[in-house]
This record gives sequence, C-alpha cells and structure tokens, in this order.
Amino acid sequence: MYIVIRKYTKVRSVADAARRAKSGIGQILRESHGFRSYYLLDGDEGVGVAVMMFEELRLPNLRSPHVRC
Repeated sequence: MYIVIRKYTKVRSVADAARRAKSGIGQILRESHGFRSYYLLDGDEGVGVAVMMFEELRLPNLRSPHVRC
C-alpha cells in the first residue's frame, strides 16, 4: 500500500474543495490503476490536506489542470 499526502495552503473552503474534488481529481483517481481511497482533511486556518491511497507505486499523473484546491 502506498500513500500520497499533499498539503494545500490558502484554501478558502475545504468543503467547497471537497465538492470540486468529487468530479475533478476524484474521477481521475477512480479511473487509475490501483487506486483505493481519497480523503480531504481540513487543517484549519486555510490548510487542506489530501490523502490518496494506492495498491501499487505506479501513480496517476497528478499534475493536471483538474488538480487544484
């Protein structure tokens, strides 16, 4: 199992980011080989943390115009 953790700063609303993630990054990840789960956490004070879990080290291309918070 492999985990990718990304920290985002200056997030206006983690709730809004989570809603956007469902159709953006969520769709990309669901179609990725070995994807298991995705979590978006509210770190308070404009900080959001994304946690992605994969079965294999082969990760999807996360540098995409759809990946932003």
